[in-house]
Amino acid sequence: VCGGAIESWRDGVACSGCWREIEQEAVDLCAKCWAPAPSASSAGRCGRCDHFAFNVVRSCGPYRGAMREAVLRLKGAPHIPPRLRGALRQAFDALADSNLIESIIPTPLHPKRLAERGFNQAEVIARELAALTGLRVDPTALIRVKKTELHRAGMGARLIAMDETGKINRLED
Repeated sequence: VCGGAIESWRDGVACSGCWREIEQEAVDLCAKCWAPAPSASSAGRCGRCDHFAFNVVRSCGPYRGAMREAVLRLKGAPHIPPRLRGALRQAFDALADSNLIESIIPTPLHPKRLAERGFNQAEVIARELAALTGLRVDPTALIRVKKTELHRAGMGARLIAMDETGKINRLED
């Protein structure tokens, strides 16, 4: 990420300094969508996610720097380094009602994409989280029937932005 040497296998594809930069970031997070929220927000909510159909989301960290590189690496190799494993556990522990969770359901890949990649990174993450929490993984609960376009890593020079209402806008470079 920074061009420095990676000191430990524990850190995966980024040095410990790049990981600390992500881990030590102090921001107030929305109680629903886990996005940065103003500290004076209503009930700890950002307001941008009120119309979303989910109850709660948690993430391992902001999608930049060491976290971004670890996620992109996971799309190419089915390995979660210990540093990312720790972030995954912390995100799970941030769920207030984690005792209500019965199983982990990874988002399936389209069969053609699964054949190209050889593994489903969401299932790799789900199995790691299951090992950390004792929950079961149910990879057959969902079936992908539509092949969607590639996400950001495979989209070339496109820019994606979210406006203040939460609508996603794609802008060409």
